[in-house]
Amino acid sequence: MLRIGLFGGLVGITGIVVLAFLTVFVYSRTIPKIASVSDYRPKVGTRIYAADGQLVGVFAAERREIVAVDKIPKHLLQAFVSAEDQRFYDHGGMDFLGMLKAVADKLIHPMSKLRGASTITQQVAKSLLATQETFAAASARTLSRKIREALLARDLEANLEKSDILYIYVNQIFLGNKAYGIQAAAQHYFRKNVWDLSLAEMATIAGLPQRPSAYSPHTQPEAALARRRYVLRRMLEDEAITQEEHDVAVKENITAYPAREHYLLRAPYYTEEVRRELEERFGEKRVLEDGLQVYTGLDLAAQDAAHHAVVDGLMALDHRQGYRGPLLHLEKKDWKRFVEAYRKQLDLDKGMKLSLEEGEPYIGLVERIGGDDRVASVNVAGVETVLPLAAMRWARALDATELAGNHYITKITDALHEGDVIWVRPSTMEKLSEDPHAQWNISSVTRAVLQAPPGAELVELWQIPATQAALLSVDPFTGNVVSVVGGFDFSESNYNRATQACREPGSAFKPVVYAAAIEKLKYTPSTMIDDKPFVYHDLDNNTKWKPSNAGHEFRGHLPLRTCLQDSVNTPAVRVAEAVGLDDVIGFAGKLGINTPFKRELGIALGSSCTELDQLINAYVTFNQGGVRRPLRYITRIIDREGKVIEDQASPWDPLLDLASRLDRTIAKLDEIPEQAISPQTAFMMVSLLQNVVEAGTARGVSYLGFPVAGKTGTTNDAYDAWFMGFSRDLVAGVWVGYDRKDGPPLGVGEQGSRTALPIWRDYMSNTLRDHMGSRPYVLAQGEFEPPKDMVQVLIDPETGLLARPTTPNATNEYYVSGSEPTEYVPDGTLINADQVDVFGADVE
Repeated sequence: MLRIGLFGGLVGITGIVVLAFLTVFVYSRTIPKIASVSDYRPKVGTRIYAADGQLVGVFAAERREIVAVDKIPKHLLQAFVSAEDQRFYDHGGMDFLGMLKAVADKLIHPMSKLRGASTITQQVAKSLLATQETFAAASARTLSRKIREALLARDLEANLEKSDILYIYVNQIFLGNKAYGIQAAAQHYFRKNVWDLSLAEMATIAGLPQRPSAYSPHTQPEAALARRRYVLRRMLEDEAITQEEHDVAVKENITAYPAREHYLLRAPYYTEEVRRELEERFGEKRVLEDGLQVYTGLDLAAQDAAHHAVVDGLMALDHRQGYRGPLLHLEKKDWKRFVEAYRKQLDLDKGMKLSLEEGEPYIGLVERIGGDDRVASVNVAGVETVLPLAAMRWARALDATELAGNHYITKITDALHEGDVIWVRPSTMEKLSEDPHAQWNISSVTRAVLQAPPGAELVELWQIPATQAALLSVDPFTGNVVSVVGGFDFSESNYNRATQACREPGSAFKPVVYAAAIEKLKYTPSTMIDDKPFVYHDLDNNTKWKPSNAGHEFRGHLPLRTCLQDSVNTPAVRVAEAVGLDDVIGFAGKLGINTPFKRELGIALGSSCTELDQLINAYVTFNQGGVRRPLRYITRIIDREGKVIEDQASPWDPLLDLASRLDRTIAKLDEIPEQAISPQTAFMMVSLLQNVVEAGTARGVSYLGFPVAGKTGTTNDAYDAWFMGFSRDLVAGVWVGYDRKDGPPLGVGEQGSRTALPIWRDYMSNTLRDHMGSRPYVLAQGEFEPPKDMVQVLIDPETGLLARPTTPNATNEYYVSGSEPTEYVPDGTLINADQVDVFGADVE
């Protein structure tokens, strides 16, 4: 019996050994291999940089930025050791007593979670394993997972120095709200680099690993403070800090911030376009985890100017359209409850006063209207503010059929009543005095402010615009997209109307038609075209169509220059018919407009929709002497090892050194550009578009102080308004309209020249004025230079014939040498345009 018992015991021990060996063998094959610290490859997001190297976006599954060992403060490392694993430098990576207790608890209570005292090494192992699993699997505390953690912890201790393990730990650990690693946590909670943290801030971060959300210094400040004190006490016990350092850090008041998405800050529409392109090329996983560094053509000063121009333009349009009314109306018994609810929404504790930020909208409650119906008292989350009539005169009832200038309100109760809940925005006396429609009432504003309770602030009535707008600008020399705004507010809608909205361009497409005629039919700016009514028979669709002009007026025979200058419709249709639909569509494709076209002559008037980023290609090509330069957002991509994956940076890239700029300049000389159209055609279009600015529908930008060219566009019934234009060094386009194509018109008088052009003008003015010299080639906005084989002659704009000294309104015109007019206007007389050869005169 004894032998049998010994034999059975031996078999049992052998079985346990074999089982343990098999367990180690099987599970060892499922853990990551880290033989040295260089094998540590955590998930690192893609970082997006502007042209000047400023960080503007981060796309990451885990928001992490690796910090080199020499940049990590020693106090921060010691804080983690004191808080998480005081025996870190003494043990072999495992807390065996804690593990045995955890296993015993699991056997006794099978349905309970498996818990154990984890060392820093075990936490590293756990975090590394989590990168191999789904979040759900990583969260599950299973026996098999504990075994894998133990095996990986053993390998880490065997292969790495303690300093290496700690380095991985502080860069790997989850510290709350998408922040992984100490640098991400420092930037998230304190908006600092990790090497700039105070001891109190270090202790706060070191207290997070166990329960990041419960100890968040932003959302749980009291718990975070208690945890900070615990970490500091442990550091003092471990003699990592002195008593004096401890006492100072305990008393320090720290400021923690809410989370912020980097890509939402400065250029959200731009960085979102970059993300889409990257994911299309590399896949979502690589973008979110592989640490790409992406440099772009984004110019932050230009982007800021674009944002402000779009917002200001939409607000001006919104005021012309009228007031859509209060958000809601409350009975007086509900006022107090509403204010308290709004304060709670803004995270305002009892007794805390809201600080109104300039430019930010707030919700207010109209509590009193007085001052002869010219002043309203508005409660904004407990802050008493003053809303004068001068700050809301635009608030007439919404009416798209009436001009706003004829219908400014004369008393507050025309629009508001006590109990109304409204949007307001902080304002100033200076701002109100800039409004010509409010100046008549400035004295009453002054009285209102003087009579208001102490501390009352001045506000203006505000509402979210119902319309949208898009602006895209391009460096024509490189094709780099300089700025893009795809709508009023990215946080409300990330739909990018500059790249995703297909809208009818109206007359902004006419330059494509006239350029096709110049290129194919050898038209000149003085070619006479018939502006008379005619009916077009569309045999393909079995329909008839009679084009009409604005105001339904026809002017007879007009030179091409005047047709484009005044945006006359019927000549554009006649020219499109002469060129041929297929050739017009093909020519548009050569210019970079590749959206599907309707096969109808209406395309001459912009009846086929296109995106802003497609239409702008044509204007870039005109600007560049007929050379086609595809748009690009990304200029350079570098992988996590520092290897350049892609490099399209121009010689003017501000991040390049002198040698690199020289190399690229030499390489650029060897480039064979894509000559989409002839330089002569392109320059004649530039000259024609300059004339639109100087004497036509775009005269509103003629005073900028440097040469510009461009074209307005307005669709039928003013559903869409456009302006496309350029200086020598910058091409920009603007679209304004409702998102719904079947929505209401923009309103009476709302055209490209009134609605879109001011946005373009403000953008160009601020960008080129404030930005002069920041790019090497932007020294001055020079003249557009004609090709060498172009000649300039003085012509009579009415007939297209050579002018004499006595010809009134004579203008200089460019022609390809040999195509200029040879006949003069008869001396001392003005011949009738009907006597000149006219294209289309025989069409009825």
